[in-house]
Amino acid sequence: MVQFQVVSGKMAGRVIPARHFPFRIGRAQTADLCVEEPGVWAEHLVLHLVDGEGFVLTVTAPATANLNGQPFQEGRARNGDLIELGALQLRFWIGAPRQSVLFWREALVWTSILLVTATQVYLIYRLLR
Repeated sequence: MVQFQVVSGKMAGRVIPARHFPFRIGRAQTADLCVEEPGVWAEHLVLHLVDGEGFVLTVTAPATANLNGQPFQEGRARNGDLIELGALQLRFWIGAPRQSVLFWREALVWTSILLVTATQVYLIYRLLR
C-alpha cells in the first residue's frame, strides 16, 4: 500500500493512503490529499504509477518542491523519501499489503485434502484384499 505520512503542518502525524493513481496533492478541494499549508498551491504535486519506472512525482508549474532536500520538477519516489511542498513535509512510504484472514478457507482446503487422501488409502486397501 502506498501512503504519505504528514511530518509537519496542521495534519502532522496522520498517514494518508494513496488508493488510486494519479494521486493529487494540493490546496484544492478536488485534491486527493487536501492540505491548507503556507506555500502549497491548488494542485501542487501529482503521484503517478508508471509501468517500468515505478512511482513518479510531478510538480505542477509554477509550484516548487524538494525531494530529500533537492529541488525537482519530476522524480522517482522511493520508500522513505521526504517531500517538501512549501511549509508541508510528507514522507513517502510503501507499506506492507494487508491480507484478509483466511483461516477458515485454509482449514476447509486441508480437511478436503485429508478426506481425499484417506478415501484413496481406504480404496487401495479394499482393492488389495
